[in-house]
Amino acid sequence: MDPNSFTSTYLRNTFSCVPISSEVLEQTLILMSDTARYMNAVNIERYTILEMDVFVRTTSSDGVNDIDDQNASITTLLNLLEKVKLDDITSSIEQCAICLEEFCNESKLEIVRTKCMHVFHEHCIARWLKRCYITHQLYSCPLCRSQIQ
Repeated sequence: MDPNSFTSTYLRNTFSCVPISSEVLEQTLILMSDTARYMNAVNIERYTILEMDVFVRTTSSDGVNDIDDQNASITTLLNLLEKVKLDDITSSIEQCAICLEEFCNESKLEIVRTKCMHVFHEHCIARWLKRCYITHQLYSCPLCRSQIQ
């Protein structure tokens, strides 16, 4: 890939916000360029526009701090959720929308309610929030996607 071409400059600018080293960025751009050339070569329908979806996932070399940050963020969010008793839940809500397990008095699982009034087991919503953290998405309700903060 010609480093001075419009495409190369455009891709460099597009991916400059991704926290990766310049060496990794260069290798990624080369792979993308090779893939684009291959897509064009096998384009038997002769489409004028070809699309390529690129997903970039970065991980740090120091996983300990990431895990500590993740746990702190999720714990903070869980503390913001209202803990509720089974008696406080309306009769129309019978099960956790994540694990689909019925809420019952015999269960020792904590039940929490979001601001949007959806109810989940605390450990289920914690797993959901962990997924949001890992995928760099907003912390949201798994049912209505309203923001949890």
